[in-house]
Amino acid sequence: MDLQDPVLLGGALLAGAATLTVWLAARSRQRARRSRLEIQARREGMGLRRSGGVDPETIRRVQELFRRPDGEAPRILEVWERQVEGARLYLIGISAADSGQGQATALAALRSEDLDLPRISLMGLLDQDGMLADLANQAMRMAFRQVANQVEFSSPAEFHRHYLVGGPDEEALRRFLDEDRRAALGKTRSWHLEGEQDLLAMSLMPLEARGRVDQNRNDEALIREAMVALRVLRRAPGQTPSAPESGA
Repeated sequence: MDLQDPVLLGGALLAGAATLTVWLAARSRQRARRSRLEIQARREGMGLRRSGGVDPETIRRVQELFRRPDGEAPRILEVWERQVEGARLYLIGISAADSGQGQATALAALRSEDLDLPRISLMGLLDQDGMLADLANQAMRMAFRQVANQVEFSSPAEFHRHYLVGGPDEEALRRFLDEDRRAALGKTRSWHLEGEQDLLAMSLMPLEARGRVDQNRNDEALIREAMVALRVLRRAPGQTPSAPESGA
């Protein structure tokens, strides 16, 4: 073949580009499959099992906790679960209802008889100084006020600086988030937590203290933080559970 011929040269280049594209696509699929297998092995090593038969009420309630103001609920992509001390733990992959991309955000959910939460939304703020962080936190505060009945707590200072909190029943939230619980929550970082009655579900905010994406936001960290949340928010010894709301 005479590659000095422009027509033949163009054909050869197109064929080469097509071959390279196919090869790159195959490599991408191999990497994705290897990554899925590694994630599966890691989760199985943590005692989690993939479940197709999770209690549908739990899934419905998790979706309700994260339902957007426009009424859209997240789509459940996969569920892993295991029993932990005093609770059932779920590791849930969700996707925004209208994303169509199938890209999962991980949530950890816990159902426990030791929990008796008022409806609560807890949103972490960026823990850093500087104009950009201040602007980002102002934007988060404005967005939070639009979707939640924000309840202000002025103390402890760490809690006030790190978290926004809201819920429909301000009095119940103030009773529940006493000084001790607020002090404990003030020592944590970067939770987005939603909860009600015996269920809490949480994700980790994707930014670390300097506003950069935190590569350590993995399954182990998420589950570890969820267990911290369970310890902080569980019912105090001797406290009797509140009556469930009508229709719950």
